[in-house]
Amino acid sequence: MARITDKERVAQWDKRAAASGKHHEEWSTLFSCDLLEDYYYGKQWDDEDSEWAKRRYVINLFYPSINISKPSLLFNIPTYRIKPRPTRIDDPLSDVEARAKLQEDTLNTFVSSPELGFKTETGLAILDAQFRFGVVQVGYTADFIDNPNAGKPVLKENTNEPMKDSSGADVAQPDVQIRSEGLFLKWIPAKQWRVSAHAPNRLSSCDWCGYYEWHYVEDIQRNPRYKNTSGLKAGGALRNQQDEAQTTGEEKAKAGMVKVWFIWDIRARKRMVFAQGGEKFFLEKQFSVLPFAALKFDERLNEWLPLPPSYNWVHPQNELNETRQMQRVHRKRAVRRYLRRNGAFDTEEEFQKLQSDEDMVAVTVNGDPNTACVPMQDAPLDAAIARNIPQSFDDFTRISGISGEDQQVAQSETATQANLIALQGRVRENARRVVVAEWLANVGRIMLLTLREHMALPFWIKVAIDPDSPLAVEEALEVAHLWRQIQARDLQDIDYDVTVDITSMSPVAQEQERTNWLTFLGLVTNPQLGMVLGSSPALLRKTAGLFDIHNERDLVEVSKAMNMMAMVAAQAQAEKAGVQGAPGPGPTPINAETQDQIARQLPAELLQ
Repeated sequence: MARITDKERVAQWDKRAAASGKHHEEWSTLFSCDLLEDYYYGKQWDDEDSEWAKRRYVINLFYPSINISKPSLLFNIPTYRIKPRPTRIDDPLSDVEARAKLQEDTLNTFVSSPELGFKTETGLAILDAQFRFGVVQVGYTADFIDNPNAGKPVLKENTNEPMKDSSGADVAQPDVQIRSEGLFLKWIPAKQWRVSAHAPNRLSSCDWCGYYEWHYVEDIQRNPRYKNTSGLKAGGALRNQQDEAQTTGEEKAKAGMVKVWFIWDIRARKRMVFAQGGEKFFLEKQFSVLPFAALKFDERLNEWLPLPPSYNWVHPQNELNETRQMQRVHRKRAVRRYLRRNGAFDTEEEFQKLQSDEDMVAVTVNGDPNTACVPMQDAPLDAAIARNIPQSFDDFTRISGISGEDQQVAQSETATQANLIALQGRVRENARRVVVAEWLANVGRIMLLTLREHMALPFWIKVAIDPDSPLAVEEALEVAHLWRQIQARDLQDIDYDVTVDITSMSPVAQEQERTNWLTFLGLVTNPQLGMVLGSSPALLRKTAGLFDIHNERDLVEVSKAMNMMAMVAAQAQAEKAGVQGAPGPGPTPINAETQDQIARQLPAELLQ
């Protein structure tokens, strides 16, 4: 079998990308993804006029509904937690806990760095997921400089002896050196994202994935990592392409730019970069970590492309807009207009008096004033139109799950009803929050894997104080955080689980956690209930779970406090019983001998 050429391979991937793009376009049209995004921006009528006075009426429920839910999904930069898996914790000689803590501090340090732009990039992906889906890429970037000692042998540390390779030859220094390096986080617009035709729900099960971007030709040619760039031409075509008519409208709009595809072949574990219509790859190399984390709120069966959350909001939104537009049109038509008989006014100035804004205007007419100028009757507006407005709001609330209380509008008739609605709303919102937390945990896991694979220079991390350490108080008195310089090899490969502290993501979750915690503490400090719960760890754990408290360490501390309270209560009760049951002092003796004895002893006691 003849070996396939680079040109044929690039053309093959071009066809795959085109086929994926067609499938993506069909999905986007089916669920009106562009329309959903336009509705969020307030573009909810076709052929919208540029003048505000001529625009049709819009009550944009998309914008507040999405903006109300966004802060509950990601308001703050999240706090990561890393826990080793039980198979490694059981090893008595392993320092797995310490290494997991080091990885946790490393991840939290990078996430909080302003240069990474974590909140901005993940926030854009969350917004994109309201209309399509959200994708972020984790990558490694480095700044290389020419090595002045290129070709010279690498010396062993603190010696003048050169290092040897496996064959015994001197190890030469590279031509370039790394001046700086770091991680980057980038939101990939869903419009530019593509997956293979065979694309089940999990990204790791797809054949390939990738995205395209438009870049200036000179930027591609200046990239030292790219090769085969000399024949590039703006518009995504090579200089030897003859048929200029084949370029699309999008390509013609990108003057001086080329459409570049970034593809990750998941089956072959190979990454490729090439220009659309090109003949060779700019970059082709193996990869070990798939650098993408995708956020999808509503899955479709056996389909990677999801159901947009706001897709079912369109009809109630249109119904409300049409109703209010009809009211607006009728209000404009209800402005008083007149029918006049020819010759009824002596001059045109007399008629123009009726068109002024002044009240109590008198005009002169010829003949009977009841027939000379009469007001024109307007068509009445059916009262059913106004009755439909609350129903449209109710339809939107039911579909979107954003209640009136969430929008600062009292909607429930009773306090019990409001509490039930709030409870159901929290359940629904917590489910979405868990989806975002799992997605952010995946982002953190990819960041750690990328650090271990690529980072070559030492870097600084912020080491937080362990609150469970016996010296935590003393450490806190000295400094709140410690800085430590580590290298990638310090982040050794271990079995671990990366999670996100959900309460750190949103003040809504923090408020709910505080309410649950205070309610639980009020329950366990009740003397009768505290005695029952303190005697049974199973009952204590069951009760705490009903308040969404599952941290075993917290339950241990609560149990200690309950036992201490029980001991203090028992001691107080024993002392009270002892005072009540002990015999009282007898009567004071009053005989003369006793009085003389007291008189003799009292001064001596005082002198001592």
